[in-house]
Amino acid sequence: MHLANQRNAKGLVDIFRKESNIDLKKDILQRLQNMHTAEANELFLEILKMTRTLCLLLAALSLAAAQPLAAQPKLLVNANLDTRSAGAGLEAAFKPLRPLRHSPRGSDGRLLPSAAIT
Repeated sequence: MHLANQRNAKGLVDIFRKESNIDLKKDILQRLQNMHTAEANELFLEILKMTRTLCLLLAALSLAAAQPLAAQPKLLVNANLDTRSAGAGLEAAFKPLRPLRHSPRGSDGRLLPSAAIT
């Protein structure tokens, strides 16, 4: 780049702002890095501020997307834990539980408590 050889930081910054080719932008930043001019420093500071703003925006979007997941309703109502030995095989342990597979559900999809079953 001819402007880099002339140490024309202002010209390089102007080209950087108008350029859309990412490889050319990287090359300009590498050349500006060694110039230590006010124009180059201002550009680097602007890039840092944009990066910080982008990171904060992504963090806020991540939190907003995770919020509905945390507010999921609890689907278990009046649940009981029953531990059984499976020493005689899984078939023997699960056979008594088969009638529970078709437990009635309310209009919201939750299992009805045993007192509500008629």
